[in-house]
Amino acid sequence: MAVRDDIREQWEKQKGSSLKHRLGYFMHYYLIWVLVIAGLAIFAAVLIHSQLKKKPLAYQAEMINTSAGDQEAIDGLIQELAKTADIDISAKTIEINAHRMLTPGGLYTQQDIGSNTAISAEMMKGSLDAMVCDEWNFRYYVNLASFCDLRKVFGQDQLEKYKDQLYYVDITEVKKLQKKTQESSDGSNALEEDPNKARKEESLDSFEMPDPNKMDDPVPVGIVLTDSPYFKKNGIYKDTVPVFGIVNNSRHIKTSKKLLDLLMD
Repeated sequence: MAVRDDIREQWEKQKGSSLKHRLGYFMHYYLIWVLVIAGLAIFAAVLIHSQLKKKPLAYQAEMINTSAGDQEAIDGLIQELAKTADIDISAKTIEINAHRMLTPGGLYTQQDIGSNTAISAEMMKGSLDAMVCDEWNFRYYVNLASFCDLRKVFGQDQLEKYKDQLYYVDITEVKKLQKKTQESSDGSNALEEDPNKARKEESLDSFEMPDPNKMDDPVPVGIVLTDSPYFKKNGIYKDTVPVFGIVNNSRHIKTSKKLLDLLMD
């Protein structure tokens, strides 16, 4: 009541004052609060409007550590995928993010942590369907059990089509790395290594295709895309080996297969 009485008293004092005096009083005591409230109201209106206009997500993919984030080329790919997968992009959204960066070798920078956090959140909520990563970061996410066993989602014809590009991992070794990571005192990933060494190993000049014949329990989890016409034409991965994988909780596996075909045809 004291505050209300004080306000009433102040307004009583203004009775009989000139308009200029009253405006000056208002500007001095109340303008900033009016502007704050108006700003909050505008922000809320814009937020509500954007949420109402936001189209449902039909498909989402990430391309990590691209050499060139050519948005025009990505937009063209989205258009082709929409046509091939019969997705009406006037009513739904396809997102292909080709701008995230992750240091090969581990999470060394704030940008690495931010990118990894965003990707992990997308995986947890089930919105992320597929990823193309430089080879080291692909192995990083394999160690987190992020990708499907392609034998469970591809037919025999598709496995045969990509047999020379299949990227195998030894599940026995993956489990050892996962256990080592869990037992790490500082929470670091067991794969972590010097970034220069990691970049060299995944470069086009140095990369060696994993040999399933030398593995205890080989599982195909990716497709190596060094021969992708799309990537070559647009200079997307110039010096690094890119690997494609389907996220293990994807709800749009058929669309991921169509994206792979577009990248490889």
